[in-house]
Amino acid sequence: MAPAKPLGTPEEVASYLRKHVRTLANWRCQGAGPNYIKTEGGVLYRWSDVEAWLKANTIQPGKAA
Repeated sequence: MAPAKPLGTPEEVASYLRKHVRTLANWRCQGAGPNYIKTEGGVLYRWSDVEAWLKANTIQPGKAA
């Protein structure tokens, strides 16, 4: 389950997804991965967007992709 605060840093999201921060940066450049917010101070992720992305990428065994 995502942390209680509504926004996460790339470091927090990468840890949650068990990915490297650089992977998230690559996904952003490729237009992939969870939606994000670009601010003057950097990048933030809404945890609800991270959860929605995970849900959209969940594959049920035995079902066609």
